Amino acid sequence: MLEKYVPRIKRFIATTQEKPFDRVYNFGRFSYGDRCVFVAKEFGARSLKLAGFNFDDSGVNTIKKKKLKWARELIGKFGI
Repeated sequence: MLEKYVPRIKRFIATTQEKPFDRVYNFGRFSYGDRCVFVAKEFGARSLKLAGFNFDDSGVNTIKKKKLKWARELIGKFGI
């Protein structure tokens, strides 16, 4: 599927988990798991399983708790 669809991509937004550079931007430092959900749904996934994704992890710092709250809300919009 990559060989079929990648050549069709003319423009894209590159993101990073780390320090942005050139034309690569960091939009809120969400996890790769969040992005994977969005990409999978865009390509027609009917269901997803998020292995190791714990929205209620009490062992994380305040910032990560906020990220997990947003992740739950955004991913929830996809009916997962």
